[in-house]
Amino acid sequence: MRLIACCPHCHTLFKVVPDQLRLAQGWVRCGQCDNVFDALENILTSETESIATGLPTDSVTLTQPAAEVVVLPTDSTSEHHIEPELPDAATAAPLNDASLPASVTLTEIPLFLKSATRPRPRTQRLKSAVMGLLTLLLALTVLAQYAYFERDWIAAWHVELKPVLTKLCQPLNCTISPVENIAFIVIESATLTKLGQDIYRLSFNVKNTALINVAVPHLELTLTDLTDQTLVRRILTPGELDAKANTLQASSEWQVSVVIRVQIPAEQTAVMGYRLVAFYP
Repeated sequence: MRLIACCPHCHTLFKVVPDQLRLAQGWVRCGQCDNVFDALENILTSETESIATGLPTDSVTLTQPAAEVVVLPTDSTSEHHIEPELPDAATAAPLNDASLPASVTLTEIPLFLKSATRPRPRTQRLKSAVMGLLTLLLALTVLAQYAYFERDWIAAWHVELKPVLTKLCQPLNCTISPVENIAFIVIESATLTKLGQDIYRLSFNVKNTALINVAVPHLELTLTDLTDQTLVRRILTPGELDAKANTLQASSEWQVSVVIRVQIPAEQTAVMGYRLVAFYP
């Protein structure tokens, strides 16, 4: 059984074989203008006028597009079949006027072609829409969780977002705090000078090597004897160090000089060394 299809671009008529249409899901390439079209949507009726003009008066419409594979319609003078190619197939030769039949009888579309025209079920479309919405909500949830747990870093790198994050934190009962990363803190030029009995002056520079503001650290001062054994350990808070703010500006230095009193038991040896370490509690 053969069908007659009309190219919608140049209106050339072709003979097409249902087996080839089934393999290519209806797609053919015009041998006259190289236009690729769906032959199922351009099958002619039995009206003789449609054959004379090359324009179909009725068609069978597919509601679901076919795959991008082109099948070769059979030539008007040849009975051999050409296998479909992916994606470029040889073009089909148009029918000569002499080879056209006197009339074309509308043939009922085979069952396998009708099955391809079935519309997408409403439930399936609804399911796809719901899945897309759920995916979007999941992405927004992950983004919100990231913003909540990394709010301090976001506010540090994007200062303009800090007011927005602060307002968003109010209903969540959270706060925006300075970033605490001890890897950004470097202590330089530290000296410990004895001023009198149990009185020492500690001087040092705290440098912030980061490109963002960080929190002012605490410091641990450890006094040692001649054998590097610990005599006294003291924690110095930012308040005791007379810090003017709770943050260190990006790529800045903070010079500290503080007088401390350390009582060494009489049985202990004199202070011979010290260690100074910055940390966040």
